[in-house]
Amino acid sequence: MSKSEYAKLKREKLERAKSLAKDFYEKAKEAQKEYDINNELIQHDLKKYEETPLTGIGVLAKGLKARMNSNVSPITIMSCDNIPENGNVLKNILLQFISLSNDYELVNYIKENIKFPCSMVDRITPITTDEKIKYLYEKYGIIDSIPVFSEKYIQWVIEDDFNVDRPRWEEVGAQIVKDVKPYELMKTRLLNGGHTALTFPSLLKGFIFVDDAMNDKQIKKFVKCYMDEIKVTLDTIEGVNYDDYIEKLIIRFANPATKDRILRLAEDTSAKFLNFVINPLMILLDRNKKVPMITTVLASWIVYLYKSNTNSEFIIKDPLKDKIQRAAFLSIEDVTNFLSLNEIFPNAILKKKEFVDDLQKSINSIIEDGIINFIGE
Repeated sequence: MSKSEYAKLKREKLERAKSLAKDFYEKAKEAQKEYDINNELIQHDLKKYEETPLTGIGVLAKGLKARMNSNVSPITIMSCDNIPENGNVLKNILLQFISLSNDYELVNYIKENIKFPCSMVDRITPITTDEKIKYLYEKYGIIDSIPVFSEKYIQWVIEDDFNVDRPRWEEVGAQIVKDVKPYELMKTRLLNGGHTALTFPSLLKGFIFVDDAMNDKQIKKFVKCYMDEIKVTLDTIEGVNYDDYIEKLIIRFANPATKDRILRLAEDTSAKFLNFVINPLMILLDRNKKVPMITTVLASWIVYLYKSNTNSEFIIKDPLKDKIQRAAFLSIEDVTNFLSLNEIFPNAILKKKEFVDDLQKSINSIIEDGIINFIGE
């Protein structure tokens, strides 16, 4: 293949892949919202039950109905997405959908016969870039318009809740456990929360890539201290040492081969903040604990948003962009404007006066002295 032919093929495949990726991304975002009964595709599957379903939920409902009527053996439906408690979420949405069609026989069949185990996967996968596409072709001769690069580390945790003989995934490294939730909390609060912790201090310091930021002594120490502050909110998991897990995370974040962009971590922060940061924050505040690291994370996000009002270099990709930018602007004088965003914070946070005062002081200090001086050596 000539260089010009390769370049043409690459452009065509890349444009097609970008279109597919954008469509998938939008659908994935919608899937994580509350169940939308008014969605036109859902309405089609509810009202035109005899036609070919247009949604995943519709396909499952129709397929399970056929299995029930055929008296074949039950099955297990295992979710492999990144939604917390994914098996429970899928089961509840499916039962809601079927209940709306008043097919209570099918509802009871599913409750009594079908299993929906939860699962959790931990692996850092940065976004695809032109550099990665070029590298794959030049190094291995592979033309792939949207290759998935990832770190070597992987953790796959599966709830042991099956009604069929399952593959012996534990023989290839998967963990089969009674309850996935403690592992999900470990991942969301330490890995995802750690990513959130490094994001805005790193952006305020001018870093572009995660590994470069983690090679900065200030950022590395801050992220480690943040995780140490958070780990006490986690329940004990047999065989898991949180200090060892944190040390591995620090090494993983600093991996130069991953080359993860910090702006990827900054996307949709308003949607991530509750599970990653606010839930452990409220646990600690209810215990009357000091939370200097979480306070710094929140303050640096607000300062970043504040600067984005007047500086286009501070890029914001968030479904609540306009709302959080305005709230951040007002919070330079009164941070309760930001803490009053009900989409992100519980009302109870406004009652934590000492925390609110510390947050206000932190915001002002970062603006006046800069993030470098604020987070120290």
